[in-house]
This record gives sequence, C-alpha cells and structure tokens, in this order.
Amino acid sequence: VNGKTIKNIHNLHTKISLIEDLVIEKQVVVGHLARRLAKPTESKTHHWEIFLYSPTGEDLTKWIEKCVFHLHESFEQPERTYTREPYIVSEDGWGEFEAQIEIFPIAKVIPFTLIHIITFPAKTSTKPALIVRRQEAVVFRNPPPLLYEGLTQAAFTWNRFKKIKKQPKANDAEYVEEPSSDYYLEKKWLTTVSEVSKDIRNEIQILKGKHREHLDKITVLIEQIRKTSPDIAEAASLFL
Repeated sequence: VNGKTIKNIHNLHTKISLIEDLVIEKQVVVGHLARRLAKPTESKTHHWEIFLYSPTGEDLTKWIEKCVFHLHESFEQPERTYTREPYIVSEDGWGEFEAQIEIFPIAKVIPFTLIHIITFPAKTSTKPALIVRRQEAVVFRNPPPLLYEGLTQAAFTWNRFKKIKKQPKANDAEYVEEPSSDYYLEKKWLTTVSEVSKDIRNEIQILKGKHREHLDKITVLIEQIRKTSPDIAEAASLFL
C-alpha cells in the first residue's frame, strides 16, 4: 500500500464520518436451474445449478471477498468457496434440498447468508427444466471505507460475465420468480450486528469488573504496606 492509497482511504474515511447515517443498498439475484437428465439413474435424476449474480451486471467482486455455497451434506464436497465470479455451482443429484450461500463482504465485515431451496420440475410439468429466481436487497449501514469504495465502484465496472448472468430464456423451461425478502435480510443483518455489539458490551463489562477487583486488591495491599513503609506505599499508589 503506497502513501497515495493511504491518503485516499483517510480522505474517504473523513467524508464518511461526516455523514450521520450512510445507507447503501445492493441488489443481487439468487436462484437455480434444474433439468431432468435424459438418462437418469437411481442416484442422479437431475442436473442443477445454483447461482448468485447482479441483476444490473455489476462486478460483485468489488465488494464481496468470497461466497461459500453450503450444499447438502450428502455431496462429496458440500462446501464450495468462490473468490471471483461467476458464483455458480453445478451438480447432478436425485433430491431437493436447502442450500445456503454465505456472503463475506470485504473489509472483514460480518458475513450474511442467503437461503435457497433447490427444487425440481414437477412430475406433471410438460417442460423438463425449471428456473427459479428471486431478487434480494442487501443493506449496508455506515460501511467502513474499503467496503464503501467497493460498493460505489461496482456499478461502474464492466463485468465480463454480464451476458452469463442474464440467464438467457429457454423454451423448454418453466420460470418462477419468487418474491424477495428485503425486510428479512435487513432485519437479519441488523440483528446480527446488534447481537455482536451486545456480546462485545457484555465482555467489556466483565473486563471492567475484573479490573475493579484487581484495583481493590492492590489498594488493600498498599494500605497494609502504608502501616510500616509510608514512602513505599506512596510510590506504589502512583501505579493506580
């Protein structure tokens, strides 16, 4: 990191500190594609893909450090980590399950999790493929300077995966657009931050109590020393 970068970060931090409550909202799309296999077996009946992308083609890597996909434990590698786009996991399987996408923002900000249920085309469906998507709003309140910089740069960076993200229409697929859970996400985010803050405050109170106990013990010792050596006690009291 050079001096110019440090200066820019300092200036950015100064600007942000002048704003009482800075709120930045980002939109992401989470969803999956599931298709019946032409030659299914007992353990593999469908091919599926779960994905995360920006609906406007923003470069999510500007503010996301990594995405961790948590699949069903029956998979050989149930945890898949991606540090760059495209954020897509492809597999063949036989059953529906709940997947979790854990998103780690840059600047060591508290991660958050999106939950998505991978479903298959209904047996009565005339179409062999199913695409389910929903758009979510991720809300950041008073982000640290590095995260603020990434969030604001993302919209102006050309994303080479933009065409992939649009999920081209498939004539043999049924599309389901699920409702977003914006309020849930923001509430969960703020609740997580609140819980962490509460834990920190409790820990501080515990440490304060221990500190007070130590000071009381030292004070008692100094008073005992004062009875025989007033000068030493006076010098020792300077450390309190």
